[in-house]
Amino acid sequence: MINVEEFRRVLSGPVDGEVPQSLISRITFAAENPGAVISRAREVMVSVFEGGRAPWPELESWRAALPLWFAEACAPERSPEQAQLELAAWRRLTQAERAACEPAWTLSGWVHWFDPNGAGPERGWTWWHAGAAGETGWIDVAVEDVPFTSGALLWLIAAAGGREVDSD
Repeated sequence: MINVEEFRRVLSGPVDGEVPQSLISRITFAAENPGAVISRAREVMVSVFEGGRAPWPELESWRAALPLWFAEACAPERSPEQAQLELAAWRRLTQAERAACEPAWTLSGWVHWFDPNGAGPERGWTWWHAGAAGETGWIDVAVEDVPFTSGALLWLIAAAGGREVDSD
């Protein structure tokens, strides 16, 4: 199920005079070429819009639909036992330790956030606009509330080459 308005904004941003119906939150990042990071993030989002349909595709279909560089940036899939062990270790870390070692997402964990058919959690944001100046890039997202679930977006930016990712 495609969100046509969001898909249009991923491709070209909001149209002149378009006003969001919710809050806008800005995610900033550093990169040698932030425009390339935005292009890569757009490439992934376009693949999600083109591949996401009912019924929600299986993981192997997503591997084929998403850009190879993105699928390869994701962590290997984990068994339920491995996931439980990693979660327990993560919970023992301090906030500073967690920030210093943000792990890569698995592909299944990432696409889970985009399932519009109720099988995944509420994503919490929609793409609004993006741009760059110098070595800083930004992606604006429309959100219902702050804070919002930004992990999937932050991982997308990191996988696309953004670093020092920060949200307002």
